[in-house]
Amino acid sequence: MRKIFVVLLFIALISGTSFSQEKLQSYIGVIKESYKNFEQLYEAKTCVFIDYSTIIEESGEKAGQKYEANVKCTFGNEKSSIISTEGEIYSDRSTIVTVVPAEKTITILKNPKKETGSSNVLGTLVNDSLYDFMQVARCEVMNIDGEKIYRIIVLLNKEGSKLLKVSSMEFEISCDDKTLKKVNVKFLPSYKVKSFKIIYNQIIQDYKDGLNFNSVLDYILVNGKLKEKYKSYNLVDYRK
Repeated sequence: MRKIFVVLLFIALISGTSFSQEKLQSYIGVIKESYKNFEQLYEAKTCVFIDYSTIIEESGEKAGQKYEANVKCTFGNEKSSIISTEGEIYSDRSTIVTVVPAEKTITILKNPKKETGSSNVLGTLVNDSLYDFMQVARCEVMNIDGEKIYRIIVLLNKEGSKLLKVSSMEFEISCDDKTLKKVNVKFLPSYKVKSFKIIYNQIIQDYKDGLNFNSVLDYILVNGKLKEKYKSYNLVDYRK
């Protein structure tokens, strides 16, 4: 469970508004716009930094157990880095390097796509087909730290729930610029995971402090040898 990595929320309510069902369904458009804005980050010509947290809560025999992780993702200019509590992944146009401290292992691979900026390294919680399964159950407008936020709760219809094992999803989205803030996915009782929550702590466009390397190998090697802090690691090179 600790290796679940994709990339899949509760603050006090300040104010709320009731809407008709027709009006509620219109907020699917807000969700779509927030994800469109999010995906455009990966098409940006500048360097982008995203700091996010994930919380996975199990069900069944492991009910109540939670796994929390923080991820710092930087990408742009055909390079990327993903640094989490589980390990680190660095990539450039030709090479991918993974560092797993718990296993004292470093892996070097060829980058099969030979690109880093066009793919969403966090994964996508929502795609076009999923919208067809959604019905908005509730929408509230909250005031959090002076910012107005939509809190949109959607239920999945019978077909969607059966296919995805998901009962509901909650989205927190900025009213102003439709920036995605939080997503909470709640699964069916029969599923091994009770919920998956992702919280976007910080998003910086035109980030100046990351990816300052010519080759991704600069992170781990000096003159062709492992850096001092990685001397005890096992190096596996799959490029050969």
